[in-house]
Amino acid sequence: MRRLVSIVIAVALVPANAAAWAADHGLTRTTTKSVDEFRECFMAAQANASNVWWFVPNERGGVFSNDGGAKVRNAYTLELSDGGSTRTIRMRPANPASAPQPAVADAIERCA
Repeated sequence: MRRLVSIVIAVALVPANAAAWAADHGLTRTTTKSVDEFRECFMAAQANASNVWWFVPNERGGVFSNDGGAKVRNAYTLELSDGGSTRTIRMRPANPASAPQPAVADAIERCA
């Protein structure tokens, strides 16, 4: 019974905009945090959720992905573009039909 209650609560906590993200096959957000601030926050959130992600910095910001992880069911690419005073965060699922995992969506919202 306790497990069922946990599952129901977890489903209820899925961000309301997850369906909208799936509908446009991705997500775009902006942040005033630096590339390093967003990277540290996002990577810590994913580590706490036991999700494996990698990050490759580049001259425009960097790219995150969970593609290639042993337990990954839905792979994503997260592009972080530095635009001077703001950064743009673009998440794209490898499979456009997949909705974002709640831990990923929550981390983007929290860290942006």
